[in-house]
Amino acid sequence: MSNTLQRFSARAKVRLFAAILFLCTVLLAGVWLWNMREGLTNDFKTKAQAVTAATTLNLGPAIWFYQKDFIAKIMKPLENDDDTDFLQIIDVGGKRVYGFRDAPAEGLIASFQRSTATSEVSENRFLLKQPVFYNEALQGYLICGFDMKRVEARFQLAINTVLISLGGLFLALIVLTSLFGNALTKPVLQAAELLNSENADSERFHLRFSEAQGAELATLGGAINRIGELYDEKLKTFRHYEDYIGAFFKLSPIPILITDPNGLIEKSNETASMFFEQPLSKIEESTLSDLIGANDFVVIQDVFNIPIID
Repeated sequence: MSNTLQRFSARAKVRLFAAILFLCTVLLAGVWLWNMREGLTNDFKTKAQAVTAATTLNLGPAIWFYQKDFIAKIMKPLENDDDTDFLQIIDVGGKRVYGFRDAPAEGLIASFQRSTATSEVSENRFLLKQPVFYNEALQGYLICGFDMKRVEARFQLAINTVLISLGGLFLALIVLTSLFGNALTKPVLQAAELLNSENADSERFHLRFSEAQGAELATLGGAINRIGELYDEKLKTFRHYEDYIGAFFKLSPIPILITDPNGLIEKSNETASMFFEQPLSKIEESTLSDLIGANDFVVIQDVFNIPIID
């Protein structure tokens, strides 16, 4: 896993981290929305059950004495509730005693009346069947249908809010990822560019990096500066040796020739010029076999085991 991650650039790692963060946020938002919907639905059902139970407390005597005006007065608060879609009161024989906007829902009410369930969700309505008692005797049932559109509207509003928030987070992550990626990689890329532009023939390592940046970049800059200082010291020592060798080569009383493996003379000193009685320019255009003879050159190659390069 670590080897796989090392193949990605720093910017790619930052983008990967931002993508994982965004996906985790989306998952958490999904869980939150699911819990919110469950909470809204449960609150709606609890409120409907409480209202219905409170209403049936006074319904028993009204149904017993068949007082429709009193029934209408008791049912008025429930009818004025924005969530009430319809309601119907039936006696123990199944006869309709009172109703409110129940005609369009007759089929739904009849089906729910026949079922043994006391509550269910059907056609985006929460249906309740509340028994009504008087003197501990069953007088009938109050069947209510509560419209759950307001729950769905509140849930849809929450979805829209979450989507807008996620969109804002996505844009913010894009901007921050770009800024952070540039801040992280730009100094390193600039350092690499400067290092690549350094002249290999230079007398010293000219580049020096700031050590006043962030902790990691300051450490990197300091390390490169130490390498530069070490390089300068080594190069200075090398130049001294080069000067010594050059002086020895030029002033040596011994004839010295520098050749390639095929015997082509690349450089010679003044002593060699006097020894072979030829100017330096002519010697450096010759081969070793021209100066000492082909047979002697072959002997030298055999002794030193020098291969001939085409």
